[in-house]
Amino acid sequence: MDGLLLDTERMARDTLLQVAEAHGLMGKADVLAVFMECVGTRAARSDEIMEAGFGRFTDVAQLRKDWTAALAPLRAGVIPIKEGAATLFELVQAKGLPIAVATSTQTDMAEEHLKNAGLWPFVSLIVGGDHVAEGKPAPETYLTAAARLGVDIARCVAFEDSDVGTLAAVRSGARTVQVPDLKQPSETTRALGHIIAPNLLSGARLAGVVD
Repeated sequence: MDGLLLDTERMARDTLLQVAEAHGLMGKADVLAVFMECVGTRAARSDEIMEAGFGRFTDVAQLRKDWTAALAPLRAGVIPIKEGAATLFELVQAKGLPIAVATSTQTDMAEEHLKNAGLWPFVSLIVGGDHVAEGKPAPETYLTAAARLGVDIARCVAFEDSDVGTLAAVRSGARTVQVPDLKQPSETTRALGHIIAPNLLSGARLAGVVD
């Protein structure tokens, strides 16, 4: 969801840099590298990554609280959406096809953000990171979404931005489209053989979702 439908990854990155500076981390830890490793993961995994990257230098629990507090007013407003997201949802809805959001974000937060972005009316259901035992890159999030839709996963098209999410989608058996956001796919990810597209609409066309 974040970085694919919602243009929030830059917001999260820039806010973390500000908070990290306040915690005296700049010059001590590679803040950007830690952030990029967190992209696409559930909160519990992100906490582990941040503890490994920042734990020697600051109280990571407080850092997380400060980061969340700094992001709250930004996410409470109108959230910017990625190029083509609204158009794609309209086209898919017009075809009578269901849309599930399979995200590492907690379900209640995902719903709130989709509402703030104006995309909520198109969404049939959400499977958040709190609804699965194993987060991405395990395929459970996608498999659960397909099961709740009552659709064979092999008939689903999954859209992702991060390498972590893309691996989850490919492992699930869904036809997978990756639309990179802040970070281009690694060579290992490219070798998965999925579709890589510059934006959502071109990826949807390549996957046969829209004309």
